[in-house]
Amino acid sequence: MPLKHLELHNCNSAILTCMEELSQLTALVIDRFPELISIPENLLRDKPHLECLKVSSCPKLQSLFPEFSGLNSLRSLTIRWCEELQMLPQGFQNLTGLESLEISDCHSLITLSEKHLTSLEYLAIMFCPSLAAFPDNPEHLSALKSLAIISCPLIEFLPDGIKHAIALRSLEIRSCPRMTELPEWTALISKDVVRRTEAKTGGKFLMSLTDTPPQTWIDTLGTP
Repeated sequence: MPLKHLELHNCNSAILTCMEELSQLTALVIDRFPELISIPENLLRDKPHLECLKVSSCPKLQSLFPEFSGLNSLRSLTIRWCEELQMLPQGFQNLTGLESLEISDCHSLITLSEKHLTSLEYLAIMFCPSLAAFPDNPEHLSALKSLAIISCPLIEFLPDGIKHAIALRSLEIRSCPRMTELPEWTALISKDVVRRTEAKTGGKFLMSLTDTPPQTWIDTLGTP
């Protein structure tokens, strides 16, 4: 029976070069590879059934796979604690079936592009202190339902083009001190909106509730 789920934790990087034959994988986890600088080009080759990929705690990782072609089944991608990673590869746009993308604790990440990710429903960008801007042209995110931007201190605004994310129901912005206002279109996401702001004194929350339970949370922690 072919192997479907594989997790590699705290292993030698050389093991990643021995996986070409695992063509039936549906889930792959690469975790705690302290010396890994780049992921081998052939690692994801001939993995047409791969649905979930997680890469975490690779502090020296500088580049992901140059191409994501052939990963037509990939639905979920998580990248965490890769402190030296500065950007995502151009081939990233080939993941047209991707539904969930989480990027967290990538302290050197300076640019992010999710062009052509027309199936993306969940996007979370967290603890990326070097990321200065959200992608300029997010008009293609028409399927996006949930967006979270947390602890990205250099991001100053959301692009107006994200208003085309007509399916958006959840918006969370937390610990982004340079973001001082929200675009007018945020009021159109749902008729039920909760704005939550952290008070400067006591660490309490000031809340403004609508008459019915909220579908959208706009969390602007740290806003004056």
